[in-house]
Parts: sequence; C-alpha cells; structure tokens
Amino acid sequence: MNHAVIRADLCLMTTVTKDHQAQNTVIFSIFSTMIRTLFLLLTIVAFATNARAQDTTKLDIADNGDYYSFRMLDNVINNYRIIFTGENHVFRKSNYRLELKMMKYLYHKAGFRHFIMEFGFSRGWLVDKYVQTGDTSLFKVLSDYSYQEYALLYKGLYEFNKTLPDTAKIRIHSIDIERSLSTPLKVMDLLIPKNRKIPASIALTIESIHSLAVMSDDEQRKAQQKNKEDFRTGAPFSLKRSLKFILQDLDSNKAAFKELLGNDYPVFYKIEQGLRAEMDRSTYNDMSAVQGYLYRERFMHESLRELAAEFPTGKFYGQFGRCHTSLETEDVWCGFYAFTTLATRLDSDSLFKGKVLAIAQYYPNGSAHEKGVIDRDGVKPLLKISSPDGLTLIHHRDVVNDTARLKNRFQYLIINQADHRMDNMKVDSTKPPVDYSTYESTIFLEGHYGLLGVNLNALNSTLFGLDPSAISFTSPLTVVGGSYTQLEDGVFYTFMYSAIRNTEIGFSDSLYYGLKGGSFRFRVGGDFVRSKWLDVGPFFGYGYQRLVLTRDEILAGPVGSGFFGATNRLRTSVTNPSIFLEAGVSLKLRLKFFFFGGTAGWQLDVSKKGWRENGSYVSGGPKTSQSGMVIMGQAGFYF
Repeated sequence: MNHAVIRADLCLMTTVTKDHQAQNTVIFSIFSTMIRTLFLLLTIVAFATNARAQDTTKLDIADNGDYYSFRMLDNVINNYRIIFTGENHVFRKSNYRLELKMMKYLYHKAGFRHFIMEFGFSRGWLVDKYVQTGDTSLFKVLSDYSYQEYALLYKGLYEFNKTLPDTAKIRIHSIDIERSLSTPLKVMDLLIPKNRKIPASIALTIESIHSLAVMSDDEQRKAQQKNKEDFRTGAPFSLKRSLKFILQDLDSNKAAFKELLGNDYPVFYKIEQGLRAEMDRSTYNDMSAVQGYLYRERFMHESLRELAAEFPTGKFYGQFGRCHTSLETEDVWCGFYAFTTLATRLDSDSLFKGKVLAIAQYYPNGSAHEKGVIDRDGVKPLLKISSPDGLTLIHHRDVVNDTARLKNRFQYLIINQADHRMDNMKVDSTKPPVDYSTYESTIFLEGHYGLLGVNLNALNSTLFGLDPSAISFTSPLTVVGGSYTQLEDGVFYTFMYSAIRNTEIGFSDSLYYGLKGGSFRFRVGGDFVRSKWLDVGPFFGYGYQRLVLTRDEILAGPVGSGFFGATNRLRTSVTNPSIFLEAGVSLKLRLKFFFFGGTAGWQLDVSKKGWRENGSYVSGGPKTSQSGMVIMGQAGFYF
C-alpha cells in the first residue's frame, strides 16, 4: 500500500460521508435472520421429538422431584407388583442414580414402598436400620463395606425416607445369598449384646465372630486403599473355614444363642441361613457344578415369596444384574444354559403371574464384552434413536420389528450412554461421601452477535487527520459468529469464531476505505450456580484476531485485468494481527432444548500494535491496540 498516496488523498478531502441508517438496517436484518432461523430449527426439533415421545424419552436421573421424563411408564406401572431394572454392575455411578430416582418415582406414582437389593439379608437389614433411624454409626459401617456409589444410594434413600410420613415409610430388603462373608459376620457381631454375660458353651464362637468382624474391618480399610472390594492379602486366617466351625456351634447350641440374642435372634438366624446357603453354593461352584447358578435363582425366588407373605399388599422394586431380570428362560445367555431367571420364576409363580415388569439397561460405551452383548441381543438398531450422552427409555416393542427375542425378555429398555468415568470408586469413611449426582456433560452450539471495543484513534488520525467534523471508523465494531462449548461437571471449554463486520467509508465516488476482520478464541470457565436452568461463571482465555484495512480507488481508465477483463479499480490492503488474553463472565439461560445468554469481558492485546503489508510491518504506520471490551449476545441449542 502506498501511504504517500493515501496521505496526499487525505489532504484533498473536504467531505466524508457514511450512511449510518444503512448500517443499522443491515445489522437489524442480520440479527432478525439469526433469530428466525434459530426458532425455525427449534420448531423442527420439537416436532421431531414429539413424534417419538410415545416411544423414547431421555431420562432425568438427577436427585430432584422432577419425574416428567418417566411419563412413558405412568399408565403401566400400576399393573405390576414387582418391577426390575436390570444393570451391568460395573457402571455404578449412573446405576445408583437411576435406582434412586426410579424408587422415588414408583413411590409417588404407584405406591411402591419396598426396595429390594441383590445382596444378602445382612446388608438389607443394615441399610433398612440406617434408613429408618439415620444412625451415623451404621452409615459408617455401610461406608466402610461399600463402594462409594452404594453408600450414596443408601444416603439418598435415608434422605428420601426422612421426608415421608410415619405411616408410609419405605422399607429395604435384600433377597440374595450371603455371598460376601465379611458383611454378615460384621452384622452378627453388631447384634451380639456387649453388656451381657456370655454362656460358656458358646463363648468361643462369640469371641470368634468378633475377631472375624475386626479382621473384616481391617481388610475393608486395605480394600479402600487399593480401591478394591473384599481385599484378601492381609490376615492369614480363612473366613470360610472359620465359618464352618461357627455354623456347627449354631446348630449344637441354638437355645443358648436364642437366650443371648433375645428379640434379635430372628435377624441373626436369617443371616445364618444366608451363610449356610453360601456354603452350599460355593461347594457347587468349587466343583464347577451347574447347580451353583440354579441354586442362587431358586434362593432369591423363595426369599421374595417370603417377603410377599409378610407384606401381602406390598409392591417391590429393585435393580438387579441384567441376567436375573429377563422374563424368558434362556438357553445360552450370560454363560448359562436352560437358565430360568429370577424374573421368569416370579412371573410363572401364581403369586406374581403377569405382575412382573422388566426394564433392561444396555451400555454402548462399555467394554468389548458389553458391546458384544448389544450385538447378540439385537440392541444395535435402537442406538440411532437414543441420546448420545444420557439414559434413553425405549418402548422397544413398538419401534423395532426385528428383535422378537428381545421383546420377550423385557417390556422396556434403557440405552445407557452416560459418562462412566467416575466408576470404581470407594468411600473414605473418614470423609463424607462425595455426591456426583449433579455431574453433567453438556454440549452447546450457539450463534452470537456482539460489540468489540478497539482503540482506533491512531488509525483515524493517520487516515483522516485531526478534523473533528470528519467521519471516521468508530468503535465498537460489530461481530457475528458461532461457537462450540462443552460443559463438564461445572467446567466449560469454548471454541469460538467471530467475523468482524465490514465497515466502509466513502470519501467520494472514487475512493473508499473498509475495515473488517475476524478472530478465533479459546475460553475456559466455571459454572458457579450449577442450576438446571442457569449457568453463570467467570472465564479466561486467549485468541488470535486480525483487522484488515482496505483501500479501494476507482481510476479514470483500465489499469489491469479484472475478473471478466479490464478494470479501472485499484484495491490494496494492510493487516493488523493480534494475539490477546481475555477474562470475563458468561451467562446462559436454558429452556427445553434452546438457550440464550451472553458474555462480557475484556481482552488484552499482548502483540505488536503495527500494521503489516505483504508480511512485513509498515514502518512509521499507526499503532492500533486491539485491547478493549467484548460484549456478545448468544442463542443456540444444547444437548
């Protein structure tokens, strides 16, 4: 660019014109077009969503009182007495959140008051005792002997039960064999009175139970340190062999145990029966006998029959391993043969015939084994209608025609594509459990319109002189663009592109100056509110921005080759590149799928302030700093 020519031209200028009205009209037109386009897209998405509302819905499993996303089940659940959701036990974080939310939903919508668990009787008794009383010493035991997510589940059940009337509390039950020996021995020790004289005939057994309980405490502490369950390298003693002697004494001295335990003996006896069943099951398993897995299903079936007899009008909900919840006898499934599942046994029982509802979860983001199960069970066609980042409830019998076997197994499916990165964590009993129920991963796609404050004084002084009546480039400049934002558990990352709208100044019919540009930004910020509808928090970032100044002159005759031939226009340009840092505040207000909001911040130009022509800085050119205020209005969609 020939700056001598520019300055000579500027000396001859007497009038500068700029059509502000035309500029405002264009700005308004752009903004109106953006809004109309966004609302059109919103209408299309809403229409498509409603079309599938009867067959699929994304579940809200946050710990709140909003059960609208479960509405697909509203007219169904009252027809059943037992409801199962099937799970893969590995995905504990999303599993426990679904389990807790489902129990609350079933309680409020259909009067389900009995929560059943795939554990031995001892854990059910311990959880129920805690849920009814809030005894912190019991919660410490549960925390010590549980994965972190299970402890959060028990805490959530207690908090929920606390809000219910005394005449309508929930109850907790476990119906499985006592497969983990440490928990039942710990509970047996808790049941033994500490202030009563122990009969000599059973003193060795009582002392042995206490010793094994303390040993289990020590092993659980080591398990927490290793982030494992039932850690087994510390004590040189065998729980299983010690238990055989204890069971022998319980047979020989039943009267003495009854007298010592008093009203707690029935609980002690139920734990004893579960331990005997485990000894039988382990004998089968040690010999690789098929009776092992059949024995366990029969035991759980009988346990639930006993509960139904104890609570004749009770309704029961539980989340068990998916292999237990199929409503069909499985020939080759879960590694078993001619396998009559717990749900199938119940559905064939006269007490529960036609009263069992099974909802299975599948996890497309899981292990290779889980993906193989999805393939074999015919679940793949459902993935395309499922949410990519959450849990989708599907009435699959209506939407898929080629999964006949799957239709017989379960009435509904849940495709679970939640973020599972926080699985496999244990509770540190010295600290309160960390509640991950508010964890969120959300993607925002938005368009923005805003203003960019840039100091143009030096540029205007060079181009237009010091005449205060001269029309010059004005700040702020208009920016339009879009961005991609990902929110991960309260921290967001934004990639943004903005175009700086061209501003043109005409000096005469033959000479024009234009100023435009663009920027790329990366921002990192935090959401301090953590609300379902509102995101507010600070951000920091950096980026690259470039201003482009063009000079467009119309000459008397052709001077070169144009697009279709000769032209009489001479166009030159210079650029002002900038690397900047920025800080500010972001706000988003969420609606159903749509959001709007804005950001306000300050950017600091940390680069050279000069103008460049053909890659080199123009000597003696004006210094233009791109530091200044940045304000943007935003609107878009989130997923």
